[in-house]
Amino acid sequence: MVYQRNSFGALSITSLWLVFATVAAPSACLADPKQTFISDVTWSIAHEGCKIFHSSRPGARADALKSASDLRACYLDSQSHNPGVLQTLRAASDSEILAATRDAAANIPITFHLAESFEWLLAHEGLLDVVKELDRAGHFTEIRSLYATHQARNPNARNLLDAVCDSELHNLINRPRVTVFTGSDTPPDALARLAALTVNGLVVTTAPTDVRTLAAEAYGSATDALVEVLKRANVGLLAGPASTMAANPRIGAQAQLVVPLLPRPNTATVLALRDGVSAADVQQALKGTPGLTYDINDIYGTIEEPVRGKDATLLSLPPSGTEYSDWYAKPLHLHQISRFDISGLANEVVVGVIDGGVDSASSGLGNSLWKVPFGLHDNEWVTGAIGYDYLRRSPNPYDEMPDSHGTHVTGIVVARPLLYAKSVPDDFDQRHSVKVATLKIAGKDKQFAFTAAENAIYHAVNKGIHLFNLSFKGPFSEVLHSFVAGDAWRNTNLFVVAAGNDSTNLDEFSELHRTFREDRDDKRVLRALPNVIFVAAINDNGKLAAFSNYGREVVQIAAPGVQIPSTLRGGAVGPLTGTSMAAPLVTMTIALILAQRALPIPDLKRRLLVSCDLDPSLEDAVADGCVLNVAKALALRSDLVELKTGELLRGLVDPAQLSLLDPKSNSPHPADSEPQSLLRIWVRDDARTTVVTVSDKRPDGSFANPSIAIHLDDGSSCPYGSNLDPCVLPSTIVRDIVFRQR
Repeated sequence: MVYQRNSFGALSITSLWLVFATVAAPSACLADPKQTFISDVTWSIAHEGCKIFHSSRPGARADALKSASDLRACYLDSQSHNPGVLQTLRAASDSEILAATRDAAANIPITFHLAESFEWLLAHEGLLDVVKELDRAGHFTEIRSLYATHQARNPNARNLLDAVCDSELHNLINRPRVTVFTGSDTPPDALARLAALTVNGLVVTTAPTDVRTLAAEAYGSATDALVEVLKRANVGLLAGPASTMAANPRIGAQAQLVVPLLPRPNTATVLALRDGVSAADVQQALKGTPGLTYDINDIYGTIEEPVRGKDATLLSLPPSGTEYSDWYAKPLHLHQISRFDISGLANEVVVGVIDGGVDSASSGLGNSLWKVPFGLHDNEWVTGAIGYDYLRRSPNPYDEMPDSHGTHVTGIVVARPLLYAKSVPDDFDQRHSVKVATLKIAGKDKQFAFTAAENAIYHAVNKGIHLFNLSFKGPFSEVLHSFVAGDAWRNTNLFVVAAGNDSTNLDEFSELHRTFREDRDDKRVLRALPNVIFVAAINDNGKLAAFSNYGREVVQIAAPGVQIPSTLRGGAVGPLTGTSMAAPLVTMTIALILAQRALPIPDLKRRLLVSCDLDPSLEDAVADGCVLNVAKALALRSDLVELKTGELLRGLVDPAQLSLLDPKSNSPHPADSEPQSLLRIWVRDDARTTVVTVSDKRPDGSFANPSIAIHLDDGSSCPYGSNLDPCVLPSTIVRDIVFRQR
């Protein structure tokens, strides 16, 4: 027998194998020494965390194995308790060390189910978006560290990523995925068809759970033996509503437990399609299945960019010595807000701002940021936090955007522009109880995955938040649409959405904001869902801003959106431009109304829209040319009479006194056959009227009665004498009559 010595003077492992084979030959049951050696190396990598690839650098792949001497050193250290293995490691040549490492690396992903362990990180821990962002930047060391941290309690899984190179890790991250949301009556055969398209089968869970609990739900018992069978057998476990629970042996190669991204009933997440499976295959598998919706791969959107350039320029310069203009105060009628309108704002109203986060140290925002109270806290929404960062999975939703988009929107929602216009007392932020829950979904690049928005809104609703401000765009999300349009949410949650800055007619371009629009096939124009308000922007000339999206069928209201001042990062105040600035003015108004009095969503929306100004020049861009009037919206606790001078009188108007002239016959008739159903009579410039009732809206003639009487509230004075009650006004000086909701 010829013995070879390596450079360390030790017998090579080839020689040891020969010796071992000679001694062990009589028994066929002894382990193969080579395989034993590879197993020892595998153990050092998978269990002890020996890193076998060079550390990666941002922007670079690093797929080369470390040197044999570095690998040997780590293996020796990890096997220090095992003298027999130490002898083998010392005897092995460099080429044998490298060969064993390659063999181990090739087998570890399969042997230890790396794909399942990695998908657990992405799905159960909700880190898919974070990992994808790190992947795009080439930060593979950070990904490995993140994985190891989250798998710290699982010695069988925590070091598995060290056994794959960066290119394989990249492929793991970017494999095709499907997220499926099942209805309560989804038949098992539909789920089985879908599962057949996946690598590891499908598990549908009713809540975050483990295999033992899942087994108990499906079979009524959960013995250790049964759990092991479920883990190892060729079976896919379908656990959903009791009527659809089943185990189907035809589903896949191995059952895979996947906890859903959203902890709600009847949810499944499928995280690995077989090679060659396309979106069309998934659609075909689910065709004709009621109650089933799905998103293929990740759907991404963007937060709206503030408008810059000439479209963001005011027609008139700000007053001398000021950094910004308060021009918006006039179209919003802010200076008509009375102390009675802003008294008694005692109801706490929490607005969910779905955006890029907030700088909580920004001037004046501290008291206006909602904090998670004890009792609503959980593993994500920790007590005292101001919201949650759904991008980085952190309880600190800090605004990273250079333009301060999220911080600026937050300032508008909590009424900072009213303070800057000096239309309310300096301590107004102490007088109202409107707060913002910061729900961050995007970072510096403003991109977000719709799963982040879905999670943010779903979790917020479960925490009791029912008013949301949104300023983003993206492709159709069937999942988010199913939330917003669902019967459970239609009358309980209201979404104020920026119409967008694309100068596009939303009536004609139905795919923009498709997520928040009706989906009836018989509608030529897909209007906004009943609990959605689209907001366009006007400029300081009262016209539709050049950048603003529009649509008389889709967009219900317009508000100032050019050079609106609000809070910025770092404690500054400054103006931004866009429908992202117009929408939160509407949200602010709704929140202040709710602070006065809790109202059902239909009544709340009606109050907002019945109190707006009707501008004929905007009728082709916004429904009825409706422009936000903050003063009227807040004052509508009483009946209102607005004079053509702009003065606003508050009190009680008897609708039965009102009559109009028929436009054709010129004969008088009651303003409505059911006076108590009257909501509004708006007088146009030609003296003709628009009559709004509970059930309809119609054009009509001018006032037939020469005068209109109003019993004034305290604080309002009659233009024809301070002590007159009722105050009798010539009908020719009246611009608008709005009736409070009785």
